[in-house]
Amino acid sequence: MRPLFQVTAKTLLIDFSNLVFRTALVKSVEGDVSSFSHVKRFYSTLVSIQKKFPGCRLIFVFDSRTGKAKRRELFSAYNANRKSYNDRKTELGFNPIVDDAKLIKNLDCEICVPIDAEADDAIAALCAKLPGIKYVISNDKDLWTLMSSSVILYGKEVVTIQDVLKAFRIVNPKAIPLVKSLCGDPSDNIPSVGIRWQYVKDVIKECVTLDDLFSRIDRIEHQKTSIHLLSKKEYLETIYKVVTLDTDCKYVIKKFIGNKENLDKLLHSL
Repeated sequence: MRPLFQVTAKTLLIDFSNLVFRTALVKSVEGDVSSFSHVKRFYSTLVSIQKKFPGCRLIFVFDSRTGKAKRRELFSAYNANRKSYNDRKTELGFNPIVDDAKLIKNLDCEICVPIDAEADDAIAALCAKLPGIKYVISNDKDLWTLMSSSVILYGKEVVTIQDVLKAFRIVNPKAIPLVKSLCGDPSDNIPSVGIRWQYVKDVIKECVTLDDLFSRIDRIEHQKTSIHLLSKKEYLETIYKVVTLDTDCKYVIKKFIGNKENLDKLLHSL
């Protein structure tokens, strides 16, 4: 007999380091970045998020220590202008391992750590594998490519197609890696390939992948642009791999059983 109704599985996937830096380590007006204020702001933000997305399985997703290695093998300058999560926390006076443990020890949650991949790769792999609705909490625009009817992205607000259009000048989120390959991504230290958007925009509307673009290269009316792109094909294929999320990455998930009494006391003090 079929059930009278079916409960849709819901999962809250939180990019841990992104959330910590976006909230917990942001200095207050008084400049307080003490260990207590760090924990307090983290939990305050988490409570707010969980109120927006109630009844979800909670998974915090971390970077692996060697997460950037594969992409740097392809493109050595990848992320070269960005300090690691642990280095940035240490500069602010925090012990990354001890203080991260403080943040999750009272929670009923799971942590996901990818093997030789980055947190956004693991989030992409989880979104591909988990059933039901997935809510992804991160400011990382790389994750916008996951947007679908079953994957809802949340930065400061829910991410919409209008946000994609404003940031990438396209309406299909799946084409974000293609646009990044062509236009670059300063946050990851990836330069533009050196073309004018006006010469490719009409063809890009028909494309999702880099292969789509090269199969339509003869439709680019500006001949110098099409010749330039063909001369950069090998480079573009490499960069496309760098900026594309690895939905097949391996990861490990560990479950934490929270201390409800301690958590209730902490939340009551917020």
